[in-house]
Amino acid sequence: MQKSRLFVGNLLDSVSREDLEYEFSEFGVLKDVWVAQNPRGFAFVEYEDEDDANDAVSNMNGKEYFGSRIKVEVSRQRPSGRRGRGGISGLSNGRSSYDREGDGRRISRGSRDGYEGRGHDSYDSCDDNYHSSHPRKGHSSGGRSQPQFTRLYIGNLLEYVSCEELEDEFSIFGALKDVWVAQNYPFFAFVEYEDEDDAQDAISYMDGKEYFGSRIKVEVSRQRPSGRRGRGGSYAFSQPQFTRLYIGNILEDVSCEELEYEFSIFGALKDVWVAPNRSGFAFVEYEDEDDAKDAVSNMNGEEYFGSRIKVEVSRQRPSGRRGRGGSYAFSNGCGGSDREGGGRRISRGDHKGYGGRGHDGHDSDDSCDDNCHSTDHRKVHSGGGRRLAEDKKDEGNKYYKQRDYRRALCCYDEAIELYPCAAYYGNRAACYIMLQMFSQALQDARESVKYEPSFAKGHLRMGKCFLAMGDVAAAKTAFDKAKELKPTNTTIDAEIRTIDSLITIDQDLNKALEAQDYQKGLYYSERALEIAVFSQKYKVQKAESLTHLGRYKEAETIFNDILRSDSTDIDSLLVRGMCLYYQDNYDLAFCDFEQVLQLKPDYAKAREIYRKAKQLKTKKEKGKIAFKQGKLQEAIAIYTETLAIDPVNKLTNSKVYANRAACYIKLGMYSQALQDARESVKCEPSFAK
Repeated sequence: MQKSRLFVGNLLDSVSREDLEYEFSEFGVLKDVWVAQNPRGFAFVEYEDEDDANDAVSNMNGKEYFGSRIKVEVSRQRPSGRRGRGGISGLSNGRSSYDREGDGRRISRGSRDGYEGRGHDSYDSCDDNYHSSHPRKGHSSGGRSQPQFTRLYIGNLLEYVSCEELEDEFSIFGALKDVWVAQNYPFFAFVEYEDEDDAQDAISYMDGKEYFGSRIKVEVSRQRPSGRRGRGGSYAFSQPQFTRLYIGNILEDVSCEELEYEFSIFGALKDVWVAPNRSGFAFVEYEDEDDAKDAVSNMNGEEYFGSRIKVEVSRQRPSGRRGRGGSYAFSNGCGGSDREGGGRRISRGDHKGYGGRGHDGHDSDDSCDDNCHSTDHRKVHSGGGRRLAEDKKDEGNKYYKQRDYRRALCCYDEAIELYPCAAYYGNRAACYIMLQMFSQALQDARESVKYEPSFAKGHLRMGKCFLAMGDVAAAKTAFDKAKELKPTNTTIDAEIRTIDSLITIDQDLNKALEAQDYQKGLYYSERALEIAVFSQKYKVQKAESLTHLGRYKEAETIFNDILRSDSTDIDSLLVRGMCLYYQDNYDLAFCDFEQVLQLKPDYAKAREIYRKAKQLKTKKEKGKIAFKQGKLQEAIAIYTETLAIDPVNKLTNSKVYANRAACYIKLGMYSQALQDARESVKCEPSFAK
């Protein structure tokens, strides 16, 4: 089974291969996109890298796409040999054909961005009802039943982790059948899901993650749990309830009583719980499912105490730890008074004349509460803060896909505030890169690999930032590290090839500038900036080439943009001085040259052009004085010396030729005067004299 090929189900008929390619390419380099033509409603996307495919599953499965909640999972079989809307029907034999209905082409690696198309394998024949017809739990496929991989082994747990805490953590991936925790050392557990796909999601997300300060191991169980009872015994779960609501984005000072007052208008409440430590979320539970639906319909998106709240059916159980409402665990109805805050959970019987009813006690492990709600976010590994952060991340991903990067940034900011981790910093770094804010992106990418040194995407994004800023050596180091972590990732290979291209362009650019071939200098600097878009070095070299080509306005735009962010950038100051000098504005040019030499006294290039500029101005003035005094031969000699100082300064030389022509006219040397007049116009066609 290739884990890089994904099945995408429950699609609308109108979804095209271009739509899917645009949506799924966010997660990595695509090898293939195929959309079913008959029957419609499903597709396949294939990635170059398995990790990118896993990212796509984690982020896209269950998401709303063009108004339909899609299913995204690893493909268990090949697509049918029939052509989809993608056109090319082969994946194994390299033969391709065009879609007779749409004359389109299937998007595969090689069909975009200048790559030549390459062959693909042909699809194996399979049933039209692909992917819905494979054996599932509870359905016989004939013969011996297939093994189920719904039970997971969880190793390297800390001693005090309870069944309730594991249920709380792992139920976010799907409905659980059983949780069992070993009573004695070594401390491990088993969780069993209703659905195999949910179990696979749990492995993908949780294996190797830090949980209460210990990096846990999560894998498919090779055996059943021991017959002895663990801390949870055999822990069976009730059917899913749709009476419990999650309320997000509430203000920090909202109390249980205020929520109970607001939400009780829709029906009888069973429970109200507010997260502690000003986490900004709560849960309310109704007696009746219809009342809960009414509350969602009426309250979701409404403004509550000045904040627009989110109200939806809860997908997971609240943590067994105490909130501001008191001791609360929805799974078993336990309750009691909050020893820290003195508050109470409002449950039926506690408020407005309801008769009280008894509750069981709860796990009083205070250290769990501290770890969950510590202000040191590096220690927060479960509970509401983490889940709320995940919601914010999902919201950010939605905006990112819509290319609304500013809104995505705000969501990632909130996710990091709630639960800083490598993935969230990595997402924000990607957002900054799209906004071409490379300094901020580099900072976040560095932070992501601090949290998780093996986070390959963090190193990859660091490399992209360094490359954008023109730091080839640092970019190569970052890409090499990413390649070490992900040897099969072809995206990294492409970035390394880009570095090689930039090195070649840089060499050609330097040769052109040394030869004073500024037309080539402009060409190579623009090519370099296509790769290193934020490189001040290449921007300055482009501005210098434009200056020598007489395109002063374009050059001014570049160096002024640099100087706005760094007024002491010596290369930009030098080019600005050159631009002023070549426009015959000597006084302002001298100010820039002098400032450069104050900042860097040994800057030979600045010293040389400053010397030429002063000499040119002095000689030109001497020639004028000699002309006014009638010393025409002396003036001609001075002007001749002046023309040899800097042949590049076309405007000044045009004026000097005109002045020498005037001397020749006064001496009756009309042939020489005509020649100088022609040279003057050649240097500066717009010079009226």
